Amino acid sequence: MAHTALNDDEITEYFDDNDVLIDNVKNIADKIREYGEESLVIYTGAGISTSSGISDFRGPNGVWTRKAAIKQGKKVPKRKKKPSIIKPSLAHMSFVGLSNAGYLDCVISTNCDGLHIKSGLPIKHLLELHGNGNVEACECGSVYYRDFKVRKPKRDKTRATGRLCERNSCKRKLRQTTVAFNQSLPDLCLDEAERRSKNAKVVLVLGTSMRVFPACDLPFENEDAYKVIVNLQKTPYDDDVDVRSFSKTDEFMSLLMEELELDIPKYKKLDLANDPDFLEEFYNHYLF
Repeated sequence: MAHTALNDDEITEYFDDNDVLIDNVKNIADKIREYGEESLVIYTGAGISTSSGISDFRGPNGVWTRKAAIKQGKKVPKRKKKPSIIKPSLAHMSFVGLSNAGYLDCVISTNCDGLHIKSGLPIKHLLELHGNGNVEACECGSVYYRDFKVRKPKRDKTRATGRLCERNSCKRKLRQTTVAFNQSLPDLCLDEAERRSKNAKVVLVLGTSMRVFPACDLPFENEDAYKVIVNLQKTPYDDDVDVRSFSKTDEFMSLLMEELELDIPKYKKLDLANDPDFLEEFYNHYLF
């Protein structure tokens, strides 16, 4: 993960005219229908969670943007208070709808906010390159999903969570899975993300300024894939895609689902940490 802010030009947000937006949506919808089952790989960044009340990093009021402004002695507006209950956005729920319809191969995400899992997206369709704040892991390979944030209140350089592995009397320390600055990405997850990316037929990048390596290169592993970037700010890869749309991710996904004639499932709170079927799926399919 990179602690960097954008300059004033890079931080500017743009919005497509409605006709342009509709054309962009129709173009990717046509390709999804053309390539069909499990043809779509989606890459998500912090921008898909801003409508849920979570700050992004490099937006006009993002975490790194604010820190850079404060360091320069500039006044910054007060941050909006996070909602007491943070729910998956419309975009998150759209991915569940695409999975239900059979179009989705995988969501590859650099988010660690846990909203992809909370949306009900099947674990086999999710790769979280930067980990998950609700997931802890053991060096034996065991992974655990919790209904709380696993990080200790006080910073621990070992990243230990204070709990021990319970599988096969292992008893080794569990550690948080969120990836820290300069920390390597999880090998199993990255390897699978590269494999899925090379096989992608349609690539949809949502809500990321594409400044973090190696995640920013993954959408281009297959040069023959049909590629789309949806982000309000410009990215270094805008000239390398078939469609570039400046739109809010919820709006784009709402229009895309309408064009594909697919329902967006309504969010309902799931008690995943106490669901034995989910926990078995999680243990067998969550790669870290």
